[in-house]
This record gives sequence, structure tokens and C-alpha cells, in this order.
Amino acid sequence: MPKSKQKAKRRAAATTQDHDAPSDIIESAQEASLDDIRRANDESNDDDDDDDGAVAVASSSFAALAPAEDEPEDDNEDVAPAAAKPKKKKASKKKAKPAPESDDLDALLSAYRAETRGTDAASAASQSNASSDLSELNELLSVDSKRTDPEVELRKMFGSRVVSADSSVSKSRGSSRSRTLLVKPKQTWPPFAGAKGGLDMRELSDQDGIESRGRAERWFSYEHSPAYVEVQQRFLEAVMSLDGNNLIPVLRVHPYHTDTLLQLSEMALQQGNPNEALDFLDRAIFAYEKAAIPAFSLSSGNGRLDFLRIENRGFFRALLLKTANLVQRGTYSAAHEIAKALYSLDPYDDPMGVLLWLDFTAVKAQQYTFIEKLLASAREQRSTSAPDMLDLDGYPGLAFAAALSRFLAGAQGSEERLEEAILDFPMVVCYLTDKLGLRTPQIFSDHDRSARAVPSVRPDHCVHLLAQMYAHRSAVLYKPPEVQAWLQRGIAACESKLSAYAKPQKGTYPNAECPEGVLRNVIMSDVPSLKPMLSSGIVAWGAGYSYDNMPPKDAISSYDDRYFARLYKTQAQIDAMPVPGAASSQSTIEALMRRLGLFGGGGGDQSDDDGSDLD
Repeated sequence: MPKSKQKAKRRAAATTQDHDAPSDIIESAQEASLDDIRRANDESNDDDDDDDGAVAVASSSFAALAPAEDEPEDDNEDVAPAAAKPKKKKASKKKAKPAPESDDLDALLSAYRAETRGTDAASAASQSNASSDLSELNELLSVDSKRTDPEVELRKMFGSRVVSADSSVSKSRGSSRSRTLLVKPKQTWPPFAGAKGGLDMRELSDQDGIESRGRAERWFSYEHSPAYVEVQQRFLEAVMSLDGNNLIPVLRVHPYHTDTLLQLSEMALQQGNPNEALDFLDRAIFAYEKAAIPAFSLSSGNGRLDFLRIENRGFFRALLLKTANLVQRGTYSAAHEIAKALYSLDPYDDPMGVLLWLDFTAVKAQQYTFIEKLLASAREQRSTSAPDMLDLDGYPGLAFAAALSRFLAGAQGSEERLEEAILDFPMVVCYLTDKLGLRTPQIFSDHDRSARAVPSVRPDHCVHLLAQMYAHRSAVLYKPPEVQAWLQRGIAACESKLSAYAKPQKGTYPNAECPEGVLRNVIMSDVPSLKPMLSSGIVAWGAGYSYDNMPPKDAISSYDDRYFARLYKTQAQIDAMPVPGAASSQSTIEALMRRLGLFGGGGGDQSDDDGSDLD
């Protein structure tokens, strides 16, 4: 089924499902900065250190607001891999048929049975192949728990002295908080037992509009209980007050409320407290992991989350911020594992654009076969069960990363792969050589595909956006002399071939469109050189509220009237409400802001406010 129809089916299913329906109440929140990812993307190619060129997102956070207690916790809440449950076969309901009256009827029935058997066999074979292909993708995206701890990676690089005193104390005392897959809890954190506060998870089904691709993957969604909705209301009221101090009482009572933790993380970063910002970010991820059900498994790579649901989008955002933070710290193996986890949540749409990190982290983590395996798996998926999956062959960063991985691994064929990447995406040569201070051959500068793209209707606009982001983040990978020499040999070999290269440009989109995930990544990264390539409409879309920045245009749920309706309405009244999209969510917020005098002459100039604001 085409992707647009799948999303429409999921939205339609949301009108009849008895899950987190919303209400008539306040839907508001304050815009907070995206410094986490923006700092990770600071231009550092001018530095001599290889790690400086890696786009880094400084992560930070406030001191813990609740006292720590050493209460043991129930390990049952850990996220644990579980074997996928086989689907139950529906019992066949065959109606009794009258006895055949002629040989002709017997012949017709025999032919029908033969045709039905053939169709069923073909369908079963197709589903089996799809599951097999997905199993390969899942294995590639499975998260290795041994590689997610940045402290282990730092010890290997620099020795145990780099480990913070806080971590050493935590280890010596023995952690009473069971470790999750993605983060290691600290002794300074409040006890988690009983602190979920209504954040739960359920597995989605066909009734939710989710199309199953066999047992190789399972779709899930976080859920908010009425108690959690009340906390969410207090959070939004605190954010809309424009006073960040109002978030502190919310966190004291609800120390693992994820949106509050993410908001405070960004505030701490703005105020120059990167360590506190990271602490809040890790606590949010920890809360999401502890609230997950055992069937949701990141370690097996088959757990999916529906990004169209507001309850899930915070986890996507948190993992993108965590990836960028780990890159900034130089812990590339851990960054690669977190990036894989994020991509595995929805490898069909990649709603946070984490592919723009994976082409960097795979090389820095020395996972040299990862990119080629990912490309092969995506091609297989597109040719079989997921024709609307993102076309990864249209990502220039992946093409160059595949060639570079071969070269660094000493494998054969790196020159051929490099030349293929250069001919497919000659604009990357212009952006890379500019970053590296190398001479750009005139034929590349003059070539039509290399023309610098600005917001326009050119179908290759997105390709240029991707190419510039790759050069910005990965130019540091080409700084070593031997890599530069390899790159220049490839460029020289393509000079005589470029003008005659007639293959269609890969990765083009009509009307200068671009996948939403790519745009989210670019906007959150805040790379100055890329800003002119974003249209005013995209910039306006990205100027949303921090708790749900850049919601999908076909969102199933948002923090709006329908979300809060469960506090005030019956289920029948909720079911009768329309499923909102991003537009209705925005109108609800605007109505509240007007009521508070924050639009049209009511609130004054926020730029004169003190540092306690969330801006």
C-alpha cells in the first residue's frame, strides 16, 4: 500500500480506537532552543584535530531536582528482547455448499481450488521473503549493549582517569537502578520505582492502521494515562508562563516526566550547563526505556514506533539529541549504536533524518561494512514489501561513505565506488574541496548538477541540501593525507567522464520537496550555510514549540483539544471529535496565546525578558 494511503488509514483508525484521545483544554508550549544539535554542528573543519570536524551537539543539564534514594527497583520494567509472537491464523469459515449437479460444476470447483491454492502459496512465499529481508535489516540495526556506554569507550581511549568521580562513586556503591540498553542510570537520580506516572506502552495492530510485514517487525506506541495527561497539562501551563522556574515544581513531583526533562535539558544548555543538560536528557531516555513493554526490543532491531503519534515523538527527539551529544564527546561507537536505534524505530520514513548522522558515525566507529549492507537491504525492501521506503541511493553521503569505508578497510573496489559516487553526485566534490581547501576542477564547478541550489523548484534541491550537510559533517574524514590523495585521484579520474555521464540524477523530488526527516535534521542542526537553502515556509514550520518541534503534517495526535478531552469528556464524545493534524494543534496553541496576550500587542517584546525565559 502506498505510504500516503497507509498514513490515511492510520489516521482513520485513530478516530475509532479507544486510546489516548485528547481534550478541550490548553495546548501550549514555549519554544526552546535547539542548541544540543546546533553545537554539534559548529564548523570545526578548520581545526587540526579530526574530532573537531565532527558535528557535535553539546548536551547538558541542570542538577537533579529531587533527592536521590537508594531504593531497589523491579527489574521487570527493563526493556528486554522478546521473540515475536507468531500470528494466529483465522479459523476458516466455510459455508456448506449444495451437492454439485453436473460434471461442469465439479470442474469449475476444482479449477477454483487450484487457483486459490496457487494464490495462497504465492502470498505466503511473498510474506516469507519480506520477513527474511526484514530480518537482515533488523540484524543490521540491532543495538549492541556493550557499545552503548560512552564511559567504556573513553576508558579504552584514555584510561580510567577520564571517568568522572560521580561515575566511580556510583560503581563502588552498586547501582540500585537497573541499567537500560541506551543509558546507565546514576545514583543521583530519584528512584524510578512507581515513578512512571502513567507513561505506558502498547503494541499496535491492524486496527490501528498498521500494516504488518510478518513476524520480522512489530509496531508499538507509548500511551499516556489520564494521570499523565494531567501532568502534561501542568507542563504546558508552566511552559506557556514563559518562566522556566515553573517547570521545577512539575519535576519535583514527577521526576521522570519526559517532556519536562527534555525542556530542562535545553534550558540548561542555553544557560551554559552542558553536564546538567546531558543528565536531564539521559533521564528522559531512561524513563522511555523503563516504560516500554518487554516485547519492544531495540537489541533485536525489530521494534518500531509510530512517529505520527505525539506520545512517541519525544523519544525520537531525545535519541537524535543523544546521538549528536555522543559525537561531540568523541564517543563514536556509542553514537553509532544510538543512531541505529533511532533509525530502527522507523526505517521507512526516517522521521528525524538520522541517516545524515549514520554516514558519519559508521565510518568513525569503524563499522566499515554497515553502509553497504544498509544500502543493499533498503534496495531489497523497496523492490519487495516496501516500495515507498526512502530511496537511500539518493543520499550522496551514503554513497561517499560506502566508498570511503571500503578504502579505510583496505577492501578492493574503493576507487570504483568513489568514481561512481562522484559521477552521481558531482556537487559533493565542490562542497568537499571547498571545506578542505583543495582546488576544484573547473569542469565540476561549471557542471549543471553542481550549480549551487537555493530555494527553488529545481528537482535536485534536496540533493544539494544533503550534499552540503555531508560535506559539513564529514569533511574531517578526508583530512588525513592518504585519504585526500585517494579522493583527488578519484576526482581526476572523473574529469574526463563527467560531461558524458548521462544517468539521471538520483535523489530528486518534484517542486523542491525533501523528506520531512531531512528537514528536521537540518533545522535542528542550525548550520548557517544551509539556512539560505530553506524556504520561508520550511523555516516557519521549523519554528514550532520545543516539546513537539516540526510535527508531521499528517500527525495522528498532538497536544490539543482531543488529547486533553479524556479529562472532561466521555469516550463517546471523544470518538466523535475529528482527528487533528498539525494545523489544528497550532490553532489551539495560538488561541491560548491570544488569550494570554502573547499575540498582537498583549505580551510585549520577549527579547527584553530575563534569562529565566524559555526562549
